[in-house]
Amino acid sequence: MKKTLSFVLSIIILGGLVAFIPQLNSGVSTAYAQSLVQSTPTVTPTNQTSGTASSDSAISFSQLGMTDTFLYGPYDRMTINFSTPSDWQLDAGATVQLNLNPSITPGKSTVAGQAPTTYGGILYISYNGSAIFEIGLNWTDTKTVTFAIPPSALKSTRQDGRQELQLYLDAGTNCQDNARTDLLVMASSSIYLPHSYVAPITQLSALPEPFYMRTSFAPVPAIVVIPDKPSPSELQAALTTVAGFSRMSQGNLSLTLIESSQVDAKTLQTSNLIFVGKASGLPSLHNVVMPAASDGSKFSAQGAGPDDGIVEMIVSPWNKSNVALVIGGNSDAAVVKAAQAVSSGALRPGASQNLTLVSDVLGSVATPAVAEDRTMADLGYSSLTLNGIGVQSSDIIFNVPAGQVAKDGSYLKLIYINSGLVDFNTSGLTVYLNGETIGSLSLSKDMASNSTVQISIPTDGIKQGTNTLTIEVNLEPVDVCSLFAQDNLWATFSSDSLLHLPLEAASTVVKSPTDLGKYPYPFIASPTLKTTTFVVSADNAASWAAAAQIAANLGKYSSGAVVELGTVLGNNVPDAIRQSQDLLVVGQASTLPLISELGPSLPAPFATGSDIATERAFRVVYNLPSGTTIGYLELLAAPWQSDHTILAVLGSNPDGLNMAAAALTTPALRDKLGGDFAVVNGSQVLIADSRLQMGTGNISATAVPAASTQAVSTPMIQTTTVVPDSHPTWMIPTIFGTLGLILVTLIVLGVIVLTRRKI
Repeated sequence: MKKTLSFVLSIIILGGLVAFIPQLNSGVSTAYAQSLVQSTPTVTPTNQTSGTASSDSAISFSQLGMTDTFLYGPYDRMTINFSTPSDWQLDAGATVQLNLNPSITPGKSTVAGQAPTTYGGILYISYNGSAIFEIGLNWTDTKTVTFAIPPSALKSTRQDGRQELQLYLDAGTNCQDNARTDLLVMASSSIYLPHSYVAPITQLSALPEPFYMRTSFAPVPAIVVIPDKPSPSELQAALTTVAGFSRMSQGNLSLTLIESSQVDAKTLQTSNLIFVGKASGLPSLHNVVMPAASDGSKFSAQGAGPDDGIVEMIVSPWNKSNVALVIGGNSDAAVVKAAQAVSSGALRPGASQNLTLVSDVLGSVATPAVAEDRTMADLGYSSLTLNGIGVQSSDIIFNVPAGQVAKDGSYLKLIYINSGLVDFNTSGLTVYLNGETIGSLSLSKDMASNSTVQISIPTDGIKQGTNTLTIEVNLEPVDVCSLFAQDNLWATFSSDSLLHLPLEAASTVVKSPTDLGKYPYPFIASPTLKTTTFVVSADNAASWAAAAQIAANLGKYSSGAVVELGTVLGNNVPDAIRQSQDLLVVGQASTLPLISELGPSLPAPFATGSDIATERAFRVVYNLPSGTTIGYLELLAAPWQSDHTILAVLGSNPDGLNMAAAALTTPALRDKLGGDFAVVNGSQVLIADSRLQMGTGNISATAVPAASTQAVSTPMIQTTTVVPDSHPTWMIPTIFGTLGLILVTLIVLGVIVLTRRKI
């Protein structure tokens, strides 16, 4: 018996060892690989009826930024606002297709068999403020409901011109029999907007439209085209243009900078185009029909002076659905003036709506006096009433003249009265300035007279030019089942409400930052960016594109009436610029003589002709091979003027330069910055402070050749995991020896067992 048991155990051990051998010869850890596999959910579309909209006309809720959304009974609402493309003219035949899934908990009358057809409540739909349909909720699974939008409802009633769809759940019947209704509105729902195509708007006064349209579901790529060999002034105009559009769109418009020779048929067909420069460098415009036509060497505009900037916009001759904007002139000075005028976002056309001539842009131009106190009536608004359950809001627009900034002590005084039927524990008022919260409070319980609240306005939240105050109320009833809950919830703001805004001349205060974590300061210290100058490589398109990316980021934070940043080439930085400007040096070290000049002043200097820095701030210094892709950020006080700052944005090659620029312009990466030196490799940022001779580590040991490195890498989930061959060299021979001994033992035991059985 004991020998039989030994025989069985030996068989088990032998089987385990045999199964283990393949794992020793493989680099794949099967168990770990399975833990990394993530399945992708499969979405099964609902069946659609005949006449379903084409992909051009059917816009899903997910395209409009919506996710699956619950409306909770007894009362709830959701609102969707969106812009249609500038070349769409909406036609009759529009419909809404809702994919709905109600969840209904029956009440007493339902149990008694007395439920009406709308026992779950009613969903009311309005479009641009017009009631267009209502649905009785009498089912409990997913259902598609399609209904028409009357042509009369297609015209927007909003000040910003956007379309508005609103869904309102009225499950008031729940209050009668203690039932409960919730409604899932699925993101696969859609709006069908048949349309014909019309010429997009080319009115200069409408900028940044049509290049940027708020909450557009079909944005068109926007390309900035510059000459192949731009002058420093043309580069300055291009960066000014990029920063200006970023300011006008709050950083939401993405612009790509390319050279004229890179413009191909696909670019012309698929993009809105912004041409910046003199006519001689923009051959695509030769013989194009424009108000100020180009003959290939100059623009011809009636009445234009030799140094007048020329701004014109036309329907694209390459695609009638797009537009082309020309920011040019017949001299370098003219091109800069045209770009600065566009950056204001407030162009005044001349005899034609799509052409303007800019004779000068002067910071010293006197601005009209603006009263410190302006009522809502002074701003063009009558008393404002917001009503209905849930969140409602309205915007108030006001302007700050060029060259002016707000002083301390600015405030908004709201005079209002609200319904006494709101729940004062859950209802409230919030005020936003340019999208940022500046105050919130509960609504008043005193119904005897108007209430007054004074909300302080932070001076750094006010921009030169257009500003938006948003008043938002959340109105919740004391009793959601009250008959008064729907029509008697309101808040009214008097036209006597006051904006107290003392202004003074803008001044620039520049302080040298202590580390990279302070970026974008000091480069946005001036409201117009006039104390910031880009130093870029000559004949290096990668340097210009990276500078444009950074300029767009700075433009987002600027608050001036125009953009006045400067641009010079790295081989010619005038003394006047050195003494008065903060410098952003962008490119590869070997193409920027200024980097060689700075030499040992840099936290990590470069050997002559090299694009790999000497990382003396780190404890371990590596000898990197040529072809390594890596980005650098280096911060220092200007050696010639210590109260000015130099930030070098450098790369070992164009991909490395893109990495360095992304570290400044991508919030998740910028949050990692600190010290005076950063090494960037994709999404990895390591920082150091050369003044303290210490850093967080050295990334260079993990850098890889440029051919296999992307500017910004996104980790991918792997289905298998490679494990290094880390087992000792003696292990396999030992195992095979052990297997041999076990096998011999099994044979001997088998012979003995069989012999005894025969006996």
